[in-house]
Amino acid sequence: MAFTNVQGVCRLCRQPRILCKSHYLGRALHVLSCDDGKNAIVLTPKIITATPKQIWAHLLCAECEKRISLNGESYVLTLLNRKNSFALLDLLNKATPMKEEGALKVFSATDLGVDTDKLSYFALSIVWRGSVHDWKTIEGQSTGVPLGPYEERVRQYLAGEAGVPADVLAAVHVCTDLGSHGMIYAPERVKGVRAIYSDFSFLVRGIWFHVYVGKDIPEDMKEICCVNSKKKV
Repeated sequence: MAFTNVQGVCRLCRQPRILCKSHYLGRALHVLSCDDGKNAIVLTPKIITATPKQIWAHLLCAECEKRISLNGESYVLTLLNRKNSFALLDLLNKATPMKEEGALKVFSATDLGVDTDKLSYFALSIVWRGSVHDWKTIEGQSTGVPLGPYEERVRQYLAGEAGVPADVLAAVHVCTDLGSHGMIYAPERVKGVRAIYSDFSFLVRGIWFHVYVGKDIPEDMKEICCVNSKKKV
């Protein structure tokens, strides 16, 4: 039997607390994936199946769950594809891009009034959760990503103990293809990236996040960071 709450040490505030059932990608995202009351489709390296199971663990206390929701998750839920609307894509379709490179259009969140601090907080909260726990999917498989020495620095930022960590960038892409609009996948380390930095990506219903960490991230890449670039790209 899976108890809703248990006693333990919260991984974010590091205080002994009652721990909630913390969902890796958020329970609300799972609900959005259940079209017409049907179970969400889950894909792993070994199996593709419809299942009511969600990825969760006793990880955070209620206060830290609330912090993550208020600082990022709730805001992102208003922007992504929600079956009948896709607020962020609709906003971009009506806006004038800063520049265009083929099919790629680049926009300034400052001009659009989009809160990229909350987008970045959400992105780092998901990747951090992927680093601090070995999340079980189905049939004994697990998923997660290694933040290594950046894990603690990201925790301090999420807990409100420090600012955005140096050498950590968050980039936000909005997908126009319909397939991406209905898909969610957990963070994974992008293969083929130069060893001087790491790239972790995940997709939530049309919004594709990348979190880059490393001391030697090229200067031109820093211009796509949604928080620290001049125009909050």
